Amino acid sequence: ERPADQLDNLVRGCECWPSAFTRHNGMRIIVWKAVPMPEEPIPEGAAPGTIIAISNENGIEIATGGGVLGVLELQREGKKRQGFEEFLRGYRLAPGDAFVTES
Repeated sequence: ERPADQLDNLVRGCECWPSAFTRHNGMRIIVWKAVPMPEEPIPEGAAPGTIIAISNENGIEIATGGGVLGVLELQREGKKRQGFEEFLRGYRLAPGDAFVTES
């Protein structure tokens, strides 16, 4: 529910340890690099954490509590750090899917 720029700061601030992460279908996914797009409009009805698009320029575009966050580099549990294109070759994500935080 945080705005895109705050999430970008969290990702950069946790780069080495403890790392910024989320979950998708129960799997922990570390976010290593992101780009905030606070002025980018969020489609109506898209809850924070929802993937709204996947683009070559901005990566995996995710709705936030204020603007859009483009995720460029990720890592699945037990896997290596990957750019979003390589990540998507081995893990299926599509617009409408949602990332969640731990309670």
